[in-house]
Amino acid sequence: MLATKQGHTEAADMLIRAGANLDLHDFKGYSALMWASRSGHTEAAGKLIAAGAKLDLQNVGGNSALIGGGNSALIVASQNGHTEATGKLIAAGAELDVQNVNGFSALMLQHGHTETVGKLIAAPNLTYRMCMGFRR
Repeated sequence: MLATKQGHTEAADMLIRAGANLDLHDFKGYSALMWASRSGHTEAAGKLIAAGAKLDLQNVGGNSALIGGGNSALIVASQNGHTEATGKLIAAGAELDVQNVNGFSALMLQHGHTETVGKLIAAPNLTYRMCMGFRR
């Protein structure tokens, strides 16, 4: 659903109500929830979550940790500093320990997004707390 990538929440809502498959991957391997999360379109992400989109799908394309290869909606939301989308995914029960093909989790792929890091570290369902030697 390209509508979620562009932040067109009303169009996305119409597609959801019409029964669109929420978990299809595009040519880059991203689902609608991945695009909404990556782009910081929190309202669209929330609608997809409420409609039952799978939280922990991983993209199948790309050739690096930054471009793709096993990234989940949580990884791309947090990597891009979208704290609100990250929080929605955590609250919905997204798996925090999902690793991409290079072995990196959402916490490990942070680029100085302090608020987003705080959300990840404070998450009650983060069970494997390791990032460059950090354990809780």
